Amino acid sequence: MNTNHNRIKVADLETNQPDKILTTNSSGELEFSDINNIRADSYNGLDYVEEGKALDARQGKVLKDLIYNSAYAPHLEELIPNYFLPNETNNVILKGSFFTPITTVAIEGQVINYIKFKSDNEIHVNLTTGINEGIFDVTINNNQISKTYTDKLLINLGEVSYPTTSSWSNFLSSPNISESGSIKVSTSGITQGADWKIIPANEDFRIIAVSKESPFNPGYLFDAYNAGGTIQLISTADDTRKVWFMFRWFSAIGGNVRVWNSFAEDSGDATNTIAYGPPHGKIATIERKAGIWKFYVNNILIKSYTASINEELLIRFRVNNQEVTGIKYVKLAT
Repeated sequence: MNTNHNRIKVADLETNQPDKILTTNSSGELEFSDINNIRADSYNGLDYVEEGKALDARQGKVLKDLIYNSAYAPHLEELIPNYFLPNETNNVILKGSFFTPITTVAIEGQVINYIKFKSDNEIHVNLTTGINEGIFDVTINNNQISKTYTDKLLINLGEVSYPTTSSWSNFLSSPNISESGSIKVSTSGITQGADWKIIPANEDFRIIAVSKESPFNPGYLFDAYNAGGTIQLISTADDTRKVWFMFRWFSAIGGNVRVWNSFAEDSGDATNTIAYGPPHGKIATIERKAGIWKFYVNNILIKSYTASINEELLIRFRVNNQEVTGIKYVKLAT
């Protein structure tokens, strides 16, 4: 039997002294030593490459401070939800990255009541919305490193809905509809699309959407003869009566094209057809209210018409070398 193992000295067992810890002496014997005489390894765990080393409390604090005071700008992926009624108090979740316990949030035109840090990927904000309708910017600040994300929160007096995978129908080719509130091309150079929903006759509404370049064909330049895509509002009783909102430029067949403020206007029969188109990356808004049609880009009114197209309408999207995201339908309060 091998007896070559550590032993505790009997003399140490017979004492009754506080603040002692078992250590091994030069002879391999276990003995009680004063805990205040124990010396920790003097290495920096943040730089150490040898396996088996751990951070002590001091080094852990250094690491935490490095993270919280990092030079990374906060990144915002989405707001949940991203729309509210005017003059209400509610909660919104910010999803993203590089958030810290000292991150602050400001939303244009709204009052921030308090912020709760959940993780470096999530912050909860309680806010009170203002009285003005519109789409507002969100600014996030990490210890003096600030970043503003434009047009992220919709304040609107009305019921808001958006397309889901199951709400699309009557497909042209096979668009990508996997993401709620969007329709994208799945193949370069092919016009694709689908129908979304029916708008009741005489209902006041807004449709909001953003057109973006498709990763299938970045940098594609649309000209007067290559429309990137459209939002089409088509009369269910007479499909020759429609409102077209054209992304980028468009060609008016049999008519002329006039351009102003990055828009093109069909100079044909405005009673039956109205058409406009903003460039990529801007928020397009179509509004019908009390028989008046209005067209906005980034919340700036570009044109208004008094038209007789007030019947039941079908919403149809077409995309080509692009994607349309952030699609929302707002039933306006009367």
